[in-house]
Amino acid sequence: MPWYYYKNLFCWAVIHATHWSLYVANLLSIVYISAYAPWYYALPLVTMSTNPIIGGMHCAFNNIENTYRMSLGWPLIEQNFLPQAVADVTNIIIKWKLAKKNK
Repeated sequence: MPWYYYKNLFCWAVIHATHWSLYVANLLSIVYISAYAPWYYALPLVTMSTNPIIGGMHCAFNNIENTYRMSLGWPLIEQNFLPQAVADVTNIIIKWKLAKKNK
C-alpha cells in the first residue's frame, strides 16, 4: 500500500472519532439539560439539540468523511439516514395494518 493510503486512513479515523464524540456529547447534553434545567429552558434547548441528529440537515462531517472514504475506495455515507428509516418503518406499519384490515 502506498504511504498516502495510511495518511488518509489516519485522517479518516480522526474525523470519524471526532464526529462520534460530537454525537455522544450532544446526546449527553440532552440528558443533562432535561434533568437539571427548568422546563422552559430545557424544551427549546433539547429541540435545537435533537434537530441536527434526526433532522434533514446535511452534516459537514459526513461530507469530509466521504472525501476520505472515496480516496480509500470505501462506500460513501448516505446523508440523513434516520428520516428514511422512520419512513420505512411507517410504510411497514401501514402495510401491516392494511393487510390486517383486509383479512
